[in-house]
Amino acid sequence: MIRQPEIWITGVGAITPLGHSANTTFEALIQGKTAVTNLGETDAFRCIQPGYAAVVQDFALASFVEEAAVSALKHHDPSLHYAAAAMQEALAQAGAAVEPEHTALVVASGMGGVELHQNHQDAFRSKLTAWRGTNQEKPARSRGIASVRTIVGIIPNAAAGMLANLFGIRGESIAISTACASGASAHGVAVRMLLSGEYRRVVVVTTDQAVTPHGMAAFDVLSALASPGEDPQRMSRPYDVSRNGFLMANGACAYVLELAHGAHQGTPIAMHAGYAARSDGDRAEGMTKPSEDGSAVCEAILGCRDFMGFDSGRRCLWVSAHGTSTPIGDVAEARGITRAFAEHPQHNWCVSSIKGSLGHMIGAAPGAAIVFGALALNHSLSAIPATTNLRDVDPSLPSEFVKRLLKEPKKMQPDGVLVLASGFGGHHAAVALTRPR
Repeated sequence: MIRQPEIWITGVGAITPLGHSANTTFEALIQGKTAVTNLGETDAFRCIQPGYAAVVQDFALASFVEEAAVSALKHHDPSLHYAAAAMQEALAQAGAAVEPEHTALVVASGMGGVELHQNHQDAFRSKLTAWRGTNQEKPARSRGIASVRTIVGIIPNAAAGMLANLFGIRGESIAISTACASGASAHGVAVRMLLSGEYRRVVVVTTDQAVTPHGMAAFDVLSALASPGEDPQRMSRPYDVSRNGFLMANGACAYVLELAHGAHQGTPIAMHAGYAARSDGDRAEGMTKPSEDGSAVCEAILGCRDFMGFDSGRRCLWVSAHGTSTPIGDVAEARGITRAFAEHPQHNWCVSSIKGSLGHMIGAAPGAAIVFGALALNHSLSAIPATTNLRDVDPSLPSEFVKRLLKEPKKMQPDGVLVLASGFGGHHAAVALTRPR
């Protein structure tokens, strides 16, 4: 468990299928909007099922960063483009820069540069086939069939290294990957960095772009993706009895964490109040199936001991659940949440999943939940997003969970937010936020 009440979120940024800023996306979440695109109309996705995803639209990197950054990122994966734009927004809101050597960067991604990797592999195979037909001597150092940009583009730390360079960060810059829990794991690492006393500011960036033909097909063969049904806009419907998988999404979210006594610009948006993570442990089911009793989820929540022990009384705690819309995952998480709060009956809590609107941004999803959780604590709209597309609640969910489940936005600001995240491999994490003091 990590808790430090004097760590603030001072800036947020987002590039999502619902908007090109954190505020725009948050407002769309409150309104219950969705952004589902038919990819099957393009040749590359024509044979891929289900052929729909929530994707970032009309994005131009030059609208967000300087020309030098656009040039530097030209040959990198789109996930890095989204990350740079989101990071620029977060830093601009956080205000004046902290000394480069006292600023660190943590970048989270569940999949990495999938689109770039696929493009480079396709180009390599094409060039290799062409070379074989020429009967030429083997080229020196594979020149002519491989790209010098491949390795620096697909290595897991590509985004961390490039963003640190572009934004002048001299402190540690690292990459984190725990599948769909990556964004939450990055938060824990960032908090530890600040508590070490070595850094005054840590920028957290979460990004993924797995909406590619291979990426979609790979998730679909696991029966993880939703089918479009009669209404593709309702493909993502967490907790609904008819849910049958998640809606793939792409994008990036970023936020700035800094020690309160070192913060110097404006009003903080939210305050870090706890972090804990657990693993499922012995899983006979393998990498992709969570423990059905939700025990690790429960333990992660209870790991935020100081936060959970806080007597909220009549005030409201929003549980921003992982809630991907998968048949097993939603129930398992709901069981873990219900068990945890049974030990803390003083809490007036409600629960929803923003993935009904936003889809599942893979490793970037927890970062999105943290950014929009922070905005819910300190935003003029004064509302908690509901679970969009939820019509008929699954009766197998715990009854106490169903009582707390938001089918409509809650017209009030929460006093605390508990963000939950889970990922293939049995990773589970909880991030707690409160209003700044």
